[in-house]
Amino acid sequence: FTYPPFSAVVFTVFALMSAVVAKIVWWVAIFLALVATVYLGMRTLGYKADSKLAIFGVCGAICVTVLEPVRTTIWLGQINVFLMFIILLDLVFLDLLHPRSRLRGLGVGIAAGLKLTPAFFVVYLLVLRRWRAAAMAVVGFAITVVIGYLVIRADAHQYWTTYVTGESRIGRVDSPANQSVNGFIAQMLAYFDVRRFSEPAPVGPLFSPPDWMWMPVALVAAILGLWAAVVSYRRGRRLLSVTTAGMTAATVSPFSWGHHWVWVVPLLVVAFALGHRL
Repeated sequence: FTYPPFSAVVFTVFALMSAVVAKIVWWVAIFLALVATVYLGMRTLGYKADSKLAIFGVCGAICVTVLEPVRTTIWLGQINVFLMFIILLDLVFLDLLHPRSRLRGLGVGIAAGLKLTPAFFVVYLLVLRRWRAAAMAVVGFAITVVIGYLVIRADAHQYWTTYVTGESRIGRVDSPANQSVNGFIAQMLAYFDVRRFSEPAPVGPLFSPPDWMWMPVALVAAILGLWAAVVSYRRGRRLLSVTTAGMTAATVSPFSWGHHWVWVVPLLVVAFALGHRL
């Protein structure tokens, strides 16, 4: 189990269901999250809340299921659509519901407690100098850690002291499915290795770049991505800003499977709105 202990606590609700019911509930929830993402995304871009936009939200959610990250998320029963929606709700959509909310950032912390990758948004908030939101994100994450220790103390302690850095538990770094900077460099090392021509074994040696090779490249990508996110934020394009930060997080993470890139959904919403207005 590669997620933080808090997610194991949350997922236990599915133990009360049969496998078929759990799948149906999960798929329906994913679709509703996609509808809400498209609908609320268009609302934040200035579109009026009416029946036409509601229909557009449903049709848009159906259309984005052909995108590889969304399709793979549904196929594998992954959590990334929910993480994306929680972060968008916290940092963008909340402007529609409660513009002066003092809990902004809490959703980022909870998302990071479910899966570590969203912790990148704490850096995003710090770069924007949104100190209170960053602090709330840390508080939210701390709460999830405490809950994990309270419910499954031994497993939580084992995870945070031993398994949290265990890359081998996640998968092969050089897998073509790992679409991050680290994965890309690993795949290049494997591609240019002459041994691949002489080893008939279906599973060859593991090609994992050392930290000094991939981290500087990831750092440059992080700086450029955060710069683009900050520029978008200062120009009032919050949806584009958060989406850019989300895609940057997928870029610099040691592991980013194809289904991590569900941020193409709000990106498509932004692109559609821009094209519609032009």
